[in-house]
Amino acid sequence: MVCKRLPLFVSLVALGCAGFGAVSPSYAQEAPPSLGAAPPAPPAQDPAAIPSLPPSLSPTAPQAVDTTSPPPVPLGTPMGGNASTPVAPSVPELGDVLGSQGLGDGELPPGFELPVDQSLPDAEEVEAETAKKKEAEIRQRAFDAALTGMFPLRPDEIRRVLEMGDEIQQAKETPLFPTPNPESVFTTISLDPGEKPLVIKTAMGHVTTLSIVDASGQPWPILDISWAGNFDIQQPESGSNMLRVTPTSEFATGNVSMRLAGLNVPVIMAFRADRENVHVRIDVQVPELGPNGIAPLIANNNPSASSGDSKLASILEGVAPTKAKKLDVSGIDGRTSAYQLGKQMYVRSPYTLLSPAWSSSVRSADGMNVYSLEYTPVLLLSDKGKMVRAYLSGEEQANGQ
Repeated sequence: MVCKRLPLFVSLVALGCAGFGAVSPSYAQEAPPSLGAAPPAPPAQDPAAIPSLPPSLSPTAPQAVDTTSPPPVPLGTPMGGNASTPVAPSVPELGDVLGSQGLGDGELPPGFELPVDQSLPDAEEVEAETAKKKEAEIRQRAFDAALTGMFPLRPDEIRRVLEMGDEIQQAKETPLFPTPNPESVFTTISLDPGEKPLVIKTAMGHVTTLSIVDASGQPWPILDISWAGNFDIQQPESGSNMLRVTPTSEFATGNVSMRLAGLNVPVIMAFRADRENVHVRIDVQVPELGPNGIAPLIANNNPSASSGDSKLASILEGVAPTKAKKLDVSGIDGRTSAYQLGKQMYVRSPYTLLSPAWSSSVRSADGMNVYSLEYTPVLLLSDKGKMVRAYLSGEEQANGQ
């Protein structure tokens, strides 16, 4: 089957090659180098016997040109005119443009308005205006630079700097420990040789006022003083019974020795800087009558060994002893108070007690008295020579104790 069709395939190939060479002889004569020598030309045949291919299927057939269509007309050539004489495109009228923009007669679109005088600014004026603007800009820059040089910070930044300085100052000056508790006390000093000196608590930043009084509460003049330690001690005036003591260091310790008028033994007290408590006022009573002392109006039939004890001093400071019962006092002002502790009664009053007789008493520098006596329902007191009566009745727990 293959052998029968092979001669027919060879005849068709030869016929195609002959037709291709007739149409384009140059293609038949030239052969690509890669294909080697051209095959031998087939024997000449009658052209009429070779079937022709349609022009559209021939790879080398030239494209047919339609000579019946007119050539393209260049831009600007009038219809029916010569292409060698171009015509400029037509420009629309201003009225047509304004009408298309929806503007009426006499109206111009934005950007088309001209000055009233219909003239442009002069070049010199423009140059002068530009120079003024540059000068103003330079001056503004110079002003800003000078302002920044003189005041580099803004007001809010200045406020913040001041606040930071205040916070730093507060941190530096605020002590690390709490403020000591101020105390105002009244105490009696002992003149016995074997007794320890009275300790007075001081604190940095606080002034301790020390007053010396006698057994009757009258001021006892101080003739001279001498002290040791980091303290600043001042006497308001010569012969005064008052001293002002201020420590100059956080942990100051020392003592003072003073000589009182008419007293043969020295009065010695110790000073100590304390961080918990400070004696802002301390009245020290010497158990003797001083040069300004006042003798009692009624002699004491049962004098005590000392002019005061801890209970008297506590009541004089306004603190009732433990388990003491406060009595109701009438017929006299509220400055007088009374406490009962067992069979003993303590009366605190600025008045002088006339009756009944008291066993012991103390008096502060401000004139307040505390008397110790047996319980009685009526007291006879002297208010600057005027006799008054106080009535004691009822019992109530003192200070909730």
